Amino acid sequence: MIIIKTIMSEWAFDSGSPAVQASAAAAAGGGVDETDNRTSIITGRLKTIYRKTVLPVEKRFKYDYFYESPFLSDVEFD
Repeated sequence: MIIIKTIMSEWAFDSGSPAVQASAAAAAGGGVDETDNRTSIITGRLKTIYRKTVLPVEKRFKYDYFYESPFLSDVEFD
């Protein structure tokens, strides 16, 4: 539950960033570029959230060892 609250607070904090504002401006115009822009913003944000909050927990509890599942890489997000 703490991780979800942290993620939500980080997302709310980043909502004022220029990239998010540019995405909102592009949404008003619409188009294929808008979709690509939104996708790249969301993917980048998911990578950041994973690296900052989820990955340390997985490493601490040795998720890769006990569940035989390697840590996620940037390629898997893309």
